[in-house]
Amino acid sequence: MRERKAQAAMEFLMTYGWAILVVLVVIGALAYFGVLSPGRLLPDRCQLPPGISCDDYSVAGGVATIIVTNGQAGEIQVTEFKAASPDLVVDCPVDPLVVYPVVVAQSGVATLTTTCTGLPSTGTKQRLQLTLKYRLGATGLEHTMQGDMYTTVS
Repeated sequence: MRERKAQAAMEFLMTYGWAILVVLVVIGALAYFGVLSPGRLLPDRCQLPPGISCDDYSVAGGVATIIVTNGQAGEIQVTEFKAASPDLVVDCPVDPLVVYPVVVAQSGVATLTTTCTGLPSTGTKQRLQLTLKYRLGATGLEHTMQGDMYTTVS
């Protein structure tokens, strides 16, 4: 009688073991082919600290563009705008064709651009860490602001 209980227990464990193995193989295949990639599920976003808001953004044709609104108490002068990916594969240095400083009045809007190298293929998501340097018009003190942009390359 004891041998039959052992056989039943082994058959139970083997059946569930194979079922769990099949589920793990399917999940592994889905992850390998990118179906379960969290980057595909995350929404596009652009975030800057309070004081300057990121109204619109894009990465198209090798150029990163953000449209910002000045929420400071007075005029600001943007002296530098650059971006880079966290792993430094994508680099968007200060664009030498942009004439700095870019003056943005209180509640004013400005478009900032920089040319990028190392961008992935079109249609993929890319995260860029933004660096914005500016001077307050009233005091002339320079500030550095760090932000984050996650968008689809087009």
